[in-house]
Amino acid sequence: MESYTLICTPLREDSVTVLHLSGYLNDQTVRGFEEVVEALPHDSPQVVLDASEAIHISSIGFGAILSLASDLRERNGDLRIANLNPSLQRVLTLAFAGFFQTFSSTREAIASYHAVTAQ
Repeated sequence: MESYTLICTPLREDSVTVLHLSGYLNDQTVRGFEEVVEALPHDSPQVVLDASEAIHISSIGFGAILSLASDLRERNGDLRIANLNPSLQRVLTLAFAGFFQTFSSTREAIASYHAVTAQ
């Protein structure tokens, strides 16, 4: 059986938490992702998922991302996704049309939170 790895690094930029994904988010790595998510501060419900180094996200991985988004929205926050490769963007568009806001860069995704705050 092939072994997959995921590195999930949380960083704080202004009032936004950026989760940088590197590798595979699937059945072998989802628990590590969930542990990082569980450790996020609850006073920071604005999160950007930076998928610039994500190789593959399985249905189980997308389920964990959906769960994170739902939790954040219950706390009046949101999840924005940035830097998806074309394959992952296509899956996200087909399976979750309208549920996630996606951005071509992490900077744009972070700025979108500030634009909402300024209104």
